[in-house]
Amino acid sequence: MKILPILAISGALLTLSFHSVAGIVVIGNAALPDSTLNKKMVKKIFLGKAQTTPEGADIIPVDQAESAVKDEFYNKATKKTPAKLQQYWMKRVMSGKGTKLDVKGDDAAVKAWVGSNAGAIGYVDDSVVDGSVKVLFAVP
Repeated sequence: MKILPILAISGALLTLSFHSVAGIVVIGNAALPDSTLNKKMVKKIFLGKAQTTPEGADIIPVDQAESAVKDEFYNKATKKTPAKLQQYWMKRVMSGKGTKLDVKGDDAAVKAWVGSNAGAIGYVDDSVVDGSVKVLFAVP
C-alpha cells in the first residue's frame, strides 16, 4: 500500500501551502498625512514606481525579508509570485530604472523602522499594528 503514505504526504503539503496570515496592512509613519492609498497606488509604491502618496507626501517604502507575509502581500497587491518578483527587480535594476527596496526583516522590524523614520511606509500582518504607526491601506 504505497499510496497511503503518498496521500498522507500530499495532504500535509497541501495544508502547509494554504497557510496564510490574518490580514496584511500597509503602514506609514505616524507623521505622514492621512492618505487615500488604493490597490493600484500600493502596487506602484512597492514596485518602485512611485515615491509620493497621492497627496504629494514623500515616502520611503521598505520591504520584508522572505516570509509568508511578503509572499501573500505581493501576490495580493501586485499579482506577482516570488519568482516573478525577483525577475521583475532584476530587470528593473539591470535596465537602470530603479533599485530594490531596502529590506528590514520581519513584521516587528518593519513596524519599528516605519515608526521611527519620517515618510516611511511598509507592510505587516495587521496583528502587530499599534499606535507607533498608522494604517494606510488594508490589502484585500
